[in-house]
Amino acid sequence: MFFGAFLLLAQQSTAKSIVSSLHSDFKKCFLPKDTLAATAHKPAITLSAKEARKLLRRIKKNKVYLIDVRTPDEFKAKHILYAQNIDCKASGFIEKMTALDQSKPLYLYCRSGHRSGKAADTLQILRNKQVVSIGALDSLIKIGFPIDSQ
Repeated sequence: MFFGAFLLLAQQSTAKSIVSSLHSDFKKCFLPKDTLAATAHKPAITLSAKEARKLLRRIKKNKVYLIDVRTPDEFKAKHILYAQNIDCKASGFIEKMTALDQSKPLYLYCRSGHRSGKAADTLQILRNKQVVSIGALDSLIKIGFPIDSQ
């Protein structure tokens, strides 16, 4: 009985510590305070040129979302064709992302892969479908993602 009570207290203490750590991480990630985010994000996946072409076909057919999580100014300066801009630092980010069709996977990118990684981790918790950070804009361009020329 005593051991069971000890384990329960230890679990609650650990949970409080994790929640505190997560809350601190939200601020660093610039996501809303009520959003869950992992302490350390998984690195972006590395796509080959062949995988990039396959993903582009799926994006063109509107089977997946390609989301640029940078600021609107960064997006205007240069972005990948077919990408939508939903700034992860802006208020309403989570609401905009969860308003997207939940049956379609999300592929996120940013300048370096850091913001998209943090956003992917957060959204993975909130969505049932796949959420993937595909990394940095310049890396994606190098493997064949076209730039929108507008």
